[in-house]
Amino acid sequence: MNWSLAISFCVTTLLWVAAFVLLLINYIRTRNIGFIWLGASFLWSRVAVLADRQLFRKPEIGISLTIMNAISLLEEAIGMALLLTAIIYLGRSQPSNQASAIKRD
Repeated sequence: MNWSLAISFCVTTLLWVAAFVLLLINYIRTRNIGFIWLGASFLWSRVAVLADRQLFRKPEIGISLTIMNAISLLEEAIGMALLLTAIIYLGRSQPSNQASAIKRD
């Protein structure tokens, strides 16, 4: 087994888990649904990468280039829609007391 690949996988997995924990903590603290949508967009990007590896790396499947491009574009569109939804929900959130105090000064 290639050690650099194993270390890279471990670091990547650790970073993904840390991102999900931070999103969960922020959701619990604020109850802003935007953090759930942001977590969904992160999860979707991970699922799309795994699906691409399984689907497009096997030559025996025989998917044409046009279909592969269409699937990739659809994956990107879904990911961007999830991210945009998260941004909209996070943008609608009520400002914190500190932000309100800064604006008044």
